[in-house]
Amino acid sequence: MEPQLPTRTPKVAARSEGAPSLHAGLLRLNVVAAVVVALVLLAGLAVARLALRAIEADAAERRVEQARAFLARQAVVRRNRIEEFAYWDELWERAAHPGMPGTPKFLKENYTDWFPVRHGDHLLRMWGVNDRVMLNWTDRTEPGLEFPLSVAMRHNLEIERKTLAGFLWTGNRLLLFSGAPILPADYQRPNAVANGYVVAAAHVHDSTTRQWSQELQSRLVMLPPESALTLPALGTFSRTTRDSTESRFVLADPFGHPAAVVSLTASRAFFQDVARSLSWAFILSLGVGAAALLALWRRTERLVTRPLESIVEALGGMQRGARLSTIQAPAPAEEWALFVSAFNATVEALHDSEDRYRALFEQAPDALFLLDGARRIVDVNPAAEALAERGRDEMVGHVLCDVVPLEDRGVERGVTRVTRADGTSRMVGIVTGPAAVAGTDAGTLLSVRDLSERESMKGQLRAAHGQKMEAIGALAGGVAHDFNNLLGAILMSAAELRAGVAGPELKDAVETVEQAARRASELTRQLLRFARRGAVDAEPVDMGDVVTNVVRLCRRTLGPSIGIESAVAADVPVVMGEEGQLEQAILNLCINARDAMPGGGTLRLEVGSVALNAEQARELDGAEPGTYTVVSVTDSGTGMTPEVQRRVYEPFFTTKPSGKGTGLGLAMVYGAVHAHAGAIGLVSAPGRGTTFHLYLPASTRQVAVRAARKAGPLVGGSETILLIDDEDTFRRAVGRTLAKLGYAVLEAADGKAGLSLFEADPARVDLVIVDMAMPGLGGPEVFAAIHRVRADVPVLVCSGYPDGEGIRALIEAGACGVLPKPFDLSALATTVRAAVDPHRTREIIAS
Repeated sequence: MEPQLPTRTPKVAARSEGAPSLHAGLLRLNVVAAVVVALVLLAGLAVARLALRAIEADAAERRVEQARAFLARQAVVRRNRIEEFAYWDELWERAAHPGMPGTPKFLKENYTDWFPVRHGDHLLRMWGVNDRVMLNWTDRTEPGLEFPLSVAMRHNLEIERKTLAGFLWTGNRLLLFSGAPILPADYQRPNAVANGYVVAAAHVHDSTTRQWSQELQSRLVMLPPESALTLPALGTFSRTTRDSTESRFVLADPFGHPAAVVSLTASRAFFQDVARSLSWAFILSLGVGAAALLALWRRTERLVTRPLESIVEALGGMQRGARLSTIQAPAPAEEWALFVSAFNATVEALHDSEDRYRALFEQAPDALFLLDGARRIVDVNPAAEALAERGRDEMVGHVLCDVVPLEDRGVERGVTRVTRADGTSRMVGIVTGPAAVAGTDAGTLLSVRDLSERESMKGQLRAAHGQKMEAIGALAGGVAHDFNNLLGAILMSAAELRAGVAGPELKDAVETVEQAARRASELTRQLLRFARRGAVDAEPVDMGDVVTNVVRLCRRTLGPSIGIESAVAADVPVVMGEEGQLEQAILNLCINARDAMPGGGTLRLEVGSVALNAEQARELDGAEPGTYTVVSVTDSGTGMTPEVQRRVYEPFFTTKPSGKGTGLGLAMVYGAVHAHAGAIGLVSAPGRGTTFHLYLPASTRQVAVRAARKAGPLVGGSETILLIDDEDTFRRAVGRTLAKLGYAVLEAADGKAGLSLFEADPARVDLVIVDMAMPGLGGPEVFAAIHRVRADVPVLVCSGYPDGEGIRALIEAGACGVLPKPFDLSALATTVRAAVDPHRTREIIAS
């Protein structure tokens, strides 16, 4: 039952005088009750009579069906007897050869003297196959009895097709006849033909119908078939007189023609007795009901009417306000003492309930609005007044949205914004439910919760999380910078060793060092991507093609125990980004999924698009409302606990055993997606698998066809190169490598020393290689100072952040290229040669 919330209503004074007398009302009530009882009894009598008529009609129909079945059984008995008679071979033999000795005596003893007495037949005829009458006998007591030969169907007497039995009208007589083919002894052989035909008939006398009437317990009369003309089309007719019910139906012969009209007459004495009993029961019930109503009226007048008048007078004298009052007057009758006590207890309970619900309503922390069916405000609590910054009197009686404007007026459950009286807006959550208002269930209780503080806390949490990730990124970037210098030295030194050693074992050892250094270089690239130290070299990317490539690679590498499924929606928009970086991010998710399914399972990749509204975008870290291309990677593996999910993107955090993972895979994914202005969604639970959703901003650009770039030959030169880098190991390794390529190398440990060497003889320097980040004078300052002295000298910038904004600024200012740390011998030789060769382009974009 929906709660009836208490409302504040003005006081109304009850009438204290002129309480109406209840006698007249009670009298009218009894009169109405008497009339209703009489009508009910009369209706019951009418229904009973109709039911009796229906039962009587049903009984008449049953009598007709019983008579039909009885007459059909008479025909069946005749048919069975004539079929047995047709098997008597000796009779047919003698009838076919009347000249045989003893034939007349045989026929007389076995049929003409015995058969009519036994079976009551009045006619017997037999024909042979040549239509010759073999036996023709008619009872002498039935003069004028004839039988049309056409009925016997003498021709084409095939076995099992000419057996007849039933009633037949001939002349002015009704016959019960039967006919059957005379079967030979071998009648079961194929294509057997009857030896003749036999017909037996009996006249249906009045004595026969009287006997049948006794068996049917109804008077049965056979009328000529001409009477069928007076029957309806269905051939059945019933009529009821005062004392009897007559039913007639057509009795058809075996050929479908009327043979007679059967009349069944039954007495109605039983049904008349029942009808008279019902009438007497009605009169008796009417009298008893009237007496009971009279007694009830007198009893009610004493026990109900007079006490109620006393209570009405007592209630009328009380001043009634917003709360119901108890009855203070004593009960005028002993029977009503319990009523007064119960009434007062109920009033007290209602007072307690009203106080309890009023306290809940007034003290609720959420804003509560009680609305009627027209969305007008009936009542509000103090929290609602604070939310709307309006008083209760300003809101009650007005439509909700007129005084408390909601951004989404039709919202019944969800989040929207509300505009306050001072013009500011607040984010609120709304829940509605039905409530009884003014005695109806058409009202609504609207609960509004202010979510602004929660949204502020969520924003602070997102900001703190972003600061945390930025701090981790800065740390990762610093580590990667120093590590790149070491790796560059290792790669340069390994290249020198490989050129100087002769034994295969030493060459293998050097190659092992180079492979380890390149793997370490990949780790630094992942760290830099996580740190988001470089802008994305954006170009249109079809994520459907990217996922297809990843699926093709995974089918070859993940093993047969992992089932891979993919689904790419039609018309998925492209994204602006680096295809290799995005492909590596999705591949990292697939590798993580494989590790989460050690016993095998299913990996599913899906590509689609979605339009995020403001609320959905807020749930994703760093996302803005708009259209996104979504890549989903789902596995059926072990899943993640909430604790793991909170740290899953931290660098070097891993749940894998020692030596099984670096903890940079998901950190790299996080960095790559956020570098593309996207967001990541994660859905996981222990034992239920994991799904990563990569949201990448959609673009309307088209995917361009890109040409492959071929590396140039590895060549050296004799030019002079000024190498400026603060990392001694790296600088010496690069200097030795350049010297082996034929170049003259000038080395400087910092920017100031490098400028001194350059300014000592600017003309002899053909190329400057300078590190981007150095203490004191960094790469940009050294570049600017060199160009002030000599603007035509080519400058190559070395950096572990080749895509940073500072690098791009130097390229725009005139730097000829970038050497991304760490680099190998081939990249160094190719880039340097391109920088000092006057016939090649000055802009070198190293990949």
